[in-house]
Amino acid sequence: MVARWWYQNNFDDTRIKKVISLGSPHYGAVDAYEAWNGGNIEGSGLSSMVFNILMLLNRDLTESPAIVVQRIAPVVKDLQPVIDFAYVDGQLKSFSTFVEANTVLALKNFEFENVNMDDLYTIAGTGFDTKEFLRLGDRSFFDKRLNIWPDGRPIDRVYSNLGDKTVLLGSARLGPDYFELTSSHGDLTTSAISQVMSILNLEDKDITTVEYDNFENSMVFYIASPAHLEVVCGTQTFNSDEYGFVVVKNDSSFSSCSVRVVADGGGGDYKLVVGSSGSNAWSVFSGQVLAGESDLYGIDKNGLLTKNDDIYVIFENYCQKLLGTYAENEDLLDCVEASQIKDADNLITSVFEFRKNNRDFNLSWQMLDKLIPFLRTDSVIESEASFLIENGSNMFTLVENVAVIKEEKGVQTDNFGVSSFALGQEVFKNVQEDFSSGDFEDVKARFDLTKKILQQVW
Repeated sequence: MVARWWYQNNFDDTRIKKVISLGSPHYGAVDAYEAWNGGNIEGSGLSSMVFNILMLLNRDLTESPAIVVQRIAPVVKDLQPVIDFAYVDGQLKSFSTFVEANTVLALKNFEFENVNMDDLYTIAGTGFDTKEFLRLGDRSFFDKRLNIWPDGRPIDRVYSNLGDKTVLLGSARLGPDYFELTSSHGDLTTSAISQVMSILNLEDKDITTVEYDNFENSMVFYIASPAHLEVVCGTQTFNSDEYGFVVVKNDSSFSSCSVRVVADGGGGDYKLVVGSSGSNAWSVFSGQVLAGESDLYGIDKNGLLTKNDDIYVIFENYCQKLLGTYAENEDLLDCVEASQIKDADNLITSVFEFRKNNRDFNLSWQMLDKLIPFLRTDSVIESEASFLIENGSNMFTLVENVAVIKEEKGVQTDNFGVSSFALGQEVFKNVQEDFSSGDFEDVKARFDLTKKILQQVW
């Protein structure tokens, strides 16, 4: 897109011979609407993985995910569709009437019609289900408080196989010179080699290609700090690369990994991001390792902590760190004691009592999803998990209805309550994936954690 825009602005520059785009969204992409307006980052490929990591490293939890996207990646707005893509009340709504309309790309495409760009060649992928339309419903009470979905919340999605999973065929084509390939978005760089060579009038022979890995169905570890990672999954050992990444393909040879954060040089504060691209679930861990020190984490295949002695050490460290801000806080002291004696019930109680009594969100949020291992129970059957999913959806509706009634009576939900509601949504959003994979114990654990979070909305 950048090359096309530069060419369009400098089309008479004689240095330009040919410009080739591979799957570029010249008419935008529906995913960009969901990312910009609601903070939804979907997909299991490289781009979504990197975006999720950036979100976690740069997020202030008092911000909605949409605000984080808008702050760290303002270019996403310019990737929204400039063709009509959303139905409201059964009618196709003009993209130009949206509150957050993509006026920049629309103008560029209008100008394109008056510019001679004979040296532009576009290559588009097709044959894969790709979002084509959204059906938008009304914003909820909490959507308005979070300032998200100004033009409506997606309630349904319509897909077409005329696309590459990310960009529709019609969006990736621009001008008269285009090629269509059966290819996903991530694979275009390799599957389009013959077309690129043909455009460049070069022979398609003796070309060495590097095997492409789009990181689907992988566990991903990233360290941002003066430290490195040593990851052991089953019989395999991995060390973080120069950029701080470890990527491990999920297979049947292991059920969890041990992750050691080892100080480099004098060490310092670190952030460890862990996720599963298959479930699109991500967590962040923070800590400090000084020279000669290391921290150890047990991580399951969903990117969540495993329940072992190390998890109690993690919670003790979190609560000790919070005591630096909330000196002599009784709930945090209870958290430290419960961690030391490995009392899971009192640990959970102390964390939520601390949040409730101090209305703390930003400092304590990292502890919440790490409580899931303590909430797992054995032998959850499919029918019970299905009931919990339905009950969970009703729980959000009930909380929202009560918030509306309270506001009508002059009792406004504070920012802590609004942020807690949004956090509950984030915790609960992966239950359907857990259910589909047969992980009914995780469904119940997420339900129980969500319920505890929503109880603190007021």
